[in-house]
Amino acid sequence: MKLSKNIFSSLLAQQARDGIYTQPSFRSVVDRALAQGRLLLRCCIGRAKAKKCYEPNSPFSETLEKSISNKLGVLQNTNRNQWKGLWTKYFKCEGFVKRFLDNCVSNSLAAQLRRNAARWHMTQVRDAVPFVAFVGLGLVKGSTLLSEQEELESVCLEIRDVFSHFPCTVTNSKIDVELPEVTVENLKIGNAIAKGCNAVVYSADWKSEMNDCELGSSPEMGTKINCEELSEESVYTGEAGHPPSDLASLIPVGKFEKFKLAVKMMFNYDAESDAGTILNAMYKESLPAWMGCVGKKKSFLRKRRRAKRLDPHPNIVEMYLAFADWVPLMPQAKLLYPQALPVRLNSEGYGRNMTLFLVMKRYHCSLRDLLKAKNLDYRTSLMIFTQILEGVTHLLRHEVAHRDLKSDNILVDLSYGFSQPLVAITDFGCCLSDGLKLPFHTEDINRGGNLALMAPEVLAAEPGPFSSINFSRSDVWTVGTLAYEIFGKKNPFYRDSPVYLDNFTYTDNELPPLPPEVHVVLQKLVKDLLKRDPDKRPSPSFAATICQLLLLAPSSWFSNPPSHQIVLNWLVSVAAFTMCQSRVFKDHELLKVNPVEWTLQATFLCRVHLEEVMQAIAYITQLCVE
Repeated sequence: MKLSKNIFSSLLAQQARDGIYTQPSFRSVVDRALAQGRLLLRCCIGRAKAKKCYEPNSPFSETLEKSISNKLGVLQNTNRNQWKGLWTKYFKCEGFVKRFLDNCVSNSLAAQLRRNAARWHMTQVRDAVPFVAFVGLGLVKGSTLLSEQEELESVCLEIRDVFSHFPCTVTNSKIDVELPEVTVENLKIGNAIAKGCNAVVYSADWKSEMNDCELGSSPEMGTKINCEELSEESVYTGEAGHPPSDLASLIPVGKFEKFKLAVKMMFNYDAESDAGTILNAMYKESLPAWMGCVGKKKSFLRKRRRAKRLDPHPNIVEMYLAFADWVPLMPQAKLLYPQALPVRLNSEGYGRNMTLFLVMKRYHCSLRDLLKAKNLDYRTSLMIFTQILEGVTHLLRHEVAHRDLKSDNILVDLSYGFSQPLVAITDFGCCLSDGLKLPFHTEDINRGGNLALMAPEVLAAEPGPFSSINFSRSDVWTVGTLAYEIFGKKNPFYRDSPVYLDNFTYTDNELPPLPPEVHVVLQKLVKDLLKRDPDKRPSPSFAATICQLLLLAPSSWFSNPPSHQIVLNWLVSVAAFTMCQSRVFKDHELLKVNPVEWTLQATFLCRVHLEEVMQAIAYITQLCVE
């Protein structure tokens, strides 16, 4: 078989010199070898006879070599060392080489042009970049082992894969979190913008120079931060009572010119003043944080902190950094939270010397303040409701239960005006992050935060040695109660409501209706979300899909349900349109692009499933036909 090897080696050398070699597959080599089997067999037999009968000094060997050479059509000298030259000259015969190349080389002019162009772009030193143009999308059906529905679902898989790496956030707040030692001294602190029972929030920004706004003294003597002058956009209004008209004027609208960040300082009464102990004790608060460090102890903390992190999402608070530091004397501290200060700052305080600081994006107000200040139109309310469901869906996907959802814990970004609010869920201090089931052995185990908006199955749980509470449908029940506030009515589970319902004893038939302008599908969806039996409630993903269809889908589908193929074509079109819209955010006012609606579309496409969309369409169609 050495002769056959020489055949292929000579052929490969010829292709390498011509620059057109493409290595064929094993199957193609076998097929072509069989096609040329007679020629190869004749060559091998001739080579074997020559080797058997060859004697260097015999006249017969010279005659045999000459006869073999004549049969092959090549005259060659009879030196044994010149057999290689014989076969090389033979393969230079134009007819055989052309026939062999046509049958054995899986190459084409297009492939050669592609390789030459790629080689030229890679080797030429010039200012050239690849140009990628969006031409179109098409579906090609071929023979496969998958069913038709599975083939269609695979297209949704490709859409999810594309948008899972897509920038879904409307604002890209770039901050420097790679500082060598991150402390409060690296921040310019404004005024208090919100205060709760466990924390206070200040407007802030990174210092342009490290020597700006020097601190007063060492932590042991009592740190005092220089306060910026009060401005209308940073006045604390959380405790004051204002009429709705005045409250609307106090809510800033548009992008912040300064103090673009917010710093949340936790009240620490229990954890000792050690960075690692504080982060481990308050790790739930820093669950959405992108990173956490405390100066030189950065690597030490990474080993001690919990490994669970919550991936960024446009409807989850943008938290950039979590760190522990000494408690400074913040603006209005002795007026707003004197008891939370340490003794070195207030002789009557009960707080510890160190606490946790969370650096996050600054939002304009809470959802509660927005609903008090403005009467929102139906579409804006539906967008807010859909965004909250998308946020809860993201939490459930990561097996996190918030357990303290309320309008105070939902922040609103009004960078694009009151008609385009971007909402984000915050305050994860009561969340359950180690799974959605909580062993409930004794009454001492914490069930969650807000008792008035606690799901019935959580409130009615009885402790026992084998008892547990399932929180997989508890947050979506709370979102159903918030729907009354979002669409302009009092929450029926608060005692100040005209129609008060006890979440422990109410029945499904006692639920009050939403305002008449609310779509009949939303009326039914909210009642389904508030069912006492958690197994009868829709998942947050399914509820969010229904709301997304009410916002995006053609209204003709609600009376005449489309086929799978039509829905898939629509999803592909929405995906292409959303990708094109992402390029024009800088000119959104000129091109009439709604950034919040684009964000909703992107979050929907990140998790889209064709079967769930079809079930949601069937749910809507059944109610519209009736």
